This record gives sequence, structure tokens and C-alpha cells, in this order.
Amino acid sequence: GDEAMRRFAAAGENFNRWWMSSSGLGIEWADRLGWYRQDVAARLDRVLDLGAELGVYYMMCMDTHQDFRQSGWNRNPFNASNGGPCKTPRDWFTNDVARRHYRNRLRYTVARWGYSTNVLCWEFGNEMEGWADSPDEVKLPWHKEMSDYLRSIDPFGHLITTSFWSKTGPEDYWNLENIDLVQTHCYTNDDGNVAEPVRRYCLHQWRQFDKPHIFGEFGIRSHSSTADKDPKGWAVHNSLWAGLASFAAGGPMPWWHENYLDPLDLYFHFTALAQFTKGLPLGSARWEMLATAPPEFADASRPPDTRDVVVFPAGGWTKPAHAEFTVLSDGTIAGERLPQQLLHGSSHRDIRNPPTFIVHYPKPGKFAIRIGKVSASGLLKVWIDDRLALEQELPCGEGMGTHSVFRPQWNIWETTYDKEFAVEVPAGEHRIRVENQGRDWVTVTGYAFTGCKVLDRPNVLVCGMKTDALAIVWIQNRDSSWFNHARDAVPQIDSFHFTAEGLPEGTCTVEWWETWRGALRRTEQAMVRDGRLRLTLPSLATDAAVKIKFLGGSRSSTHPTFSEKP
Repeated sequence: GDEAMRRFAAAGENFNRWWMSSSGLGIEWADRLGWYRQDVAARLDRVLDLGAELGVYYMMCMDTHQDFRQSGWNRNPFNASNGGPCKTPRDWFTNDVARRHYRNRLRYTVARWGYSTNVLCWEFGNEMEGWADSPDEVKLPWHKEMSDYLRSIDPFGHLITTSFWSKTGPEDYWNLENIDLVQTHCYTNDDGNVAEPVRRYCLHQWRQFDKPHIFGEFGIRSHSSTADKDPKGWAVHNSLWAGLASFAAGGPMPWWHENYLDPLDLYFHFTALAQFTKGLPLGSARWEMLATAPPEFADASRPPDTRDVVVFPAGGWTKPAHAEFTVLSDGTIAGERLPQQLLHGSSHRDIRNPPTFIVHYPKPGKFAIRIGKVSASGLLKVWIDDRLALEQELPCGEGMGTHSVFRPQWNIWETTYDKEFAVEVPAGEHRIRVENQGRDWVTVTGYAFTGCKVLDRPNVLVCGMKTDALAIVWIQNRDSSWFNHARDAVPQIDSFHFTAEGLPEGTCTVEWWETWRGALRRTEQAMVRDGRLRLTLPSLATDAAVKIKFLGGSRSSTHPTFSEKP
């Protein structure tokens, strides 16, 4: 209600997303098509009035997939069984009568609410993959038709978007002329540092499209609780700062607001970001990537750290694009490749592409694979250099694993194991191949290579952007993740420095900011020489942010330093 939105705005949040759905603010859910619920429309009037008062802008999501599948479709007024023109959800995209009613709804929506400058954008649908039995061959032409039509009837030129649950979404939609805003929906569903995928997805969308990009939904879990896993909001914190410094047009929007952010009073994360960004020309300047040289420890004789490499696979039901993954000594995978979570068995031979990892073990260690859910039955096999090292049956049925569920629509059992299986690996370079030769799919929630991350540089993530007048940088201890904070296992990084490159010559001011509460810690003057500015941190427990303002001139100065405290 109003009270929640006032707390929202008071914290510095200024963007929200409203679902015009059957159970929410959807208007076309009366007894027949073309009749709009005026009580709901009046609520939308109030929402926009409140937005104007508070300075809050809205993404108006006009439909969601839940209303076009299973029980939602059974209640849907477009359904032929309810007197509508569509026998299936697919017909909603192709039937002439349905498309006419939809265009009429667009006209009404623009006529009633298009006046508002607090409508940031119109969103056609929440996660368009969810429309049952509706392939891209019908959805893509529909998006072109409706985006062209909506552009033609909206005299105020509001932005237009749509969304998908498959992370960055299919590119053909973003390439449509009148789809203006590119979206990402991201639930990491792993225990990794959320800053890494947020930056990866941001840079992908920025490089591919000359359009603004925003995370319409974000979270560490899509179908389980958050408050118990991250009560202090480290994932919110890290996603916001990574997005800011990686060309996102707004902070990743946490899904779990009323049952997570509000009861735990985590609004301060947004306030901190708002204080740092105050006065930054985020929407008016042309921003570019800030190049930085790899960070280096201040003590050049410091021995390297050795850690485990942990790889969290990506979701998806398509055939994996890659079968070979080279694990680098810094713990990343060459080419930013990621294996998929699902290892398919004999039931889906057409999309099988099992992974092989090429990895160097500095000393003898282990390769471990953590198994989540298994469908029907699995048979896990692991080869080390073509030598079978592990063969593990993963049967499914009542009473097996940690719990099992019967899926009557497919007449199979689905069993959750949540168990790790490991094999010994000798020192040296090896090829580790993983296969599931069972009946159906096996879910891998993580691969681990013990002792294979050799860190002779600081384990930090550096994200930066620049304009002609200033630059911003966010520096994060990569171990400062929500999962590690929950275990109180975040090692502090010793003194290090890194160099920002491609800057204008002359004097600059360097502002060092604490990010947890958004406070300016220190301001110094420095000199950019040959386009380079070296920044030194005596230590880094979590993260820090920097503003660099270019002044020109030629006054001398020392290199700036900053001490970050947890």
C-alpha cells in the first residue's frame, strides 16, 4: 500500500514494476472481453498519483505467463471455454479476434495512463517463455506487430519492453525496432558471488545492443527462501554496486521485497547507492568502459594463495553450446564459458553434450561434483584422462535421496540427492569428462577442483566506467559473497594497487567511498600521467567505490590510497 511505497521512496528507491495480472492490477478480467475492471483501473490511477508525489517510476507489465498456463488459463477470458476466441494460449498470438481485443486494451491503457511521466515503460509480458505451447515463431511476429502499434498510438513515446526467464533473453526480440529497453531476469540459484554474473550479463547486453538494459527481477533463489540465507542483504548490496559500474540502467530489482527487504529493514542498501550516485550524469553522459591493468600486491615477494576452484553451472534446457571447458589458474573458465546444470541421459539424446574440463592440479587433489535433483534414474560417470574414476548409480523412487516427488504427468519419480561425489586426481594437467548414462536428467549444482586456483594477484573484481569528465570504480573482494558472509569466511586482502588507463591528462580528485552505508571517506588530489592513474588500497575486507573527477592542469600529487574497513 501507500505506506510501503513511502518507505520505498524514502530510502532512495525510485523504480518499481507492477503486474497487470488476474490477481493484481490486470484490467481485462471481467466476465467478457472488452470490459475492464474499473475498481482495478482506479487503483492504477492511485499508483501513478503516488508515483508523481514520491518521484517513483514504474514498469507497467501488462500480462504474465501464470495467466496463460494451467489454472490461470482455465480462468482466462480469452480461453474458448470461457467464451473467448482462443482454444490454446498459442492462439492468443495468432487469432484475429484476440489480437483485436489486445490492441483495444493497448489503446485504453495509453488513453488512460499514457499522460503520466511516471510510466517508465510498457512491458508486454512477464517471462514470455511461460506462455504454454507458444514458440518464438508466433511470439516474435506478435511482438513486432504490437510494439509497432503501441509506438504509433502513444503520443508521449514511453519506452517499450518485454521479458524472459532465460537470463539475457533471445536477441531477436531486443533487435526489434520498437523494443526499446533490454531486460535480464536473474536468479543465480547457487552459492557464488552474485557480482560476477550481474557484471557478465550487463556487459553482454551492453555490447550487443545500443539500448538501455535493466534487471527486471533478481534474486539468489527462484523457488526458496532468502531471508534465512542472506539476512544482511549482501547479495542485494553486491548486485546493486556491480550493476551500477557495469552499464545497467538501474539496480537489479530484488523480487523478494515484502517478505525479505521490508521485514529485515534492508532499505539502507538502496540509500547507500543513491548517496553515491547523487549528481552523477548516469542518464545524460555517454559512458564507456574504464580499462584497468590487472591488480598487483604491494609486496611483490608475497607467496601465492591456493584455493579451490568452484564452478556453478548455468540453467537451461537447450543443447549446451560447448563441451570443453578450460579451467584457468585464476579460477575462471576460458572464454567465460559455463557448463549447464542438466546432464541429460538416454531420454534426451538430441540435447546431450556432456562436459570435459581441462585443468591443471599444482599438487594432488580432488574433483568433486554435487548432485541435486535426478529424474527417473541417473548413472553418473567420471573419467580422468580416459580412465573411468567414478561410476555412481542415482536411482529415483519413493523414500530415496533426501526426498522424492512422483510426477504423474510423466509417470516418473524425481529424487533430490543434494550430495557430493569426489574422486582423487594426481598432480599435473588432466582432462576430466563427466557423463550421465542414466534414463533421464541429472542436475549438477557445482563442480569443485581442489587447490587449482593459484592466486598470485589479489582476488578482486574491478568494475569501472568513465565519461569525459569523470570515472567511477567499484572494487570488490571476490570472497565477499553472501554465502561466505553467512559462514563468516571472508579473508581480508592484503595491500594492493591497480591502474586505471585511458584517462585525460592532468590533475584529478579521487573520492573514496564506503559502500555499506554510502559515506564519503576521503578526498585526495592525484595526477594522471600518460593516461594512467594508480590507485592503492592498504587492505580490502569487502568492497570500496571510487569517484575520479578530471580537473586538467599539471599540479603534482602522490598516488591516492584508501583503507577499507569491514
